[in-house]
Amino acid sequence: MEFVKYFKPFYYMTKVFGLAPYKIKNETVIDTTMLSNVSSLIWSIVLTATVLYFSIVSLVCEERYSIFEELDAVNKISALVHCGITATYLLLTNFVYRNKFKELFDNILNSDILLFSDVIIYQIAFFVIFVIIFSIDGIIWAIIESQRFHYEIGKRLITILNNATYLFYCNIVYVIWHRLKEINNNISRILNHIEINGINIFVPTTLSPVENIHSSSIIQQNDRSSNVLLMRHVYSAIKKLSKNVNSMFGLYILFESTYNFMAFVSHIYIGILNCYGKNIECKWLIYHLFAWILFYLIKQGTVCFLCNLSCSQTQELQENMQNILIHLKKSDLHRQVKLFSTQISRNEIVFSACGFYKLNLNLFYSYIASAVSFLIILIQFRN
Repeated sequence: MEFVKYFKPFYYMTKVFGLAPYKIKNETVIDTTMLSNVSSLIWSIVLTATVLYFSIVSLVCEERYSIFEELDAVNKISALVHCGITATYLLLTNFVYRNKFKELFDNILNSDILLFSDVIIYQIAFFVIFVIIFSIDGIIWAIIESQRFHYEIGKRLITILNNATYLFYCNIVYVIWHRLKEINNNISRILNHIEINGINIFVPTTLSPVENIHSSSIIQQNDRSSNVLLMRHVYSAIKKLSKNVNSMFGLYILFESTYNFMAFVSHIYIGILNCYGKNIECKWLIYHLFAWILFYLIKQGTVCFLCNLSCSQTQELQENMQNILIHLKKSDLHRQVKLFSTQISRNEIVFSACGFYKLNLNLFYSYIASAVSFLIILIQFRN
């Protein structure tokens, strides 16, 4: 399958970081048995032990992160929390979620339709862009703080492991968005022209005029009904895929998003206090903090944007269904479209953090607003 070819860079990346407790034997078989993945299990245990070791290093490290002692304590605690999140997810991935990976890939392959080579190239470019963005901290920022070598190496390792997990999550969400877009395009092509009382009329959809013109109007009604039914089956597979993603990554996203928010606020707060303190020797710290603040913002914003993109594609599909139902006369085609519309409304595709909150742009806006509110309260409390 084309998806497997496109996914191979992600597969090797997750293998390196101990996040792939499975083997891709051929184009369709995913092996998740422990006996076939002994080396992956051992490597994940080694990485977990390394992460826990650096959590201890972060506690005993004597570095001064700012001119305020209480902020040094906050920084060490946050590093310990991040280590705990990373180690826990490594163990969950390899010992609890291993069978869910097979189910996840099966659902992807079941919905893998109309995936052309130009789309593959675009998706590979998507992968390269994310690797560049999420690897910046491991290259440039390690040089900035070379005076705390062991502490910073541990911090970079944990950050890169978390970035690999985020990258895998974003990749699956992107796959879901692409499949939903394909369903929307197929439904629009099938139902662009319908007949009412023997007159062929045009039904406006979200497709561009060029795609509408090339849409075939000679598809028989029975064929259209079968195609709509096929799209319903594909949507069901995508819904199962979204449930797999939420069950596998929900807990991780919950804790990691919370950590990102805390780190985002604390880094801004440290920067503000250092600026007010007029500590000239810590100018390098301001630039360093700004880089991390931007990093946390991009990381959280990217996840929220991709999840919102997928959810909006579901809403767009629902709007198309409702628009088409207005023009269709009673028939098997009308029945299938109505059932599809009901299916979408009852099984809406959403991404959440263990059900606590939905991942979308509204969350990102709340993220920014809450950060500003917390900063105002902290600064007033300090004064």
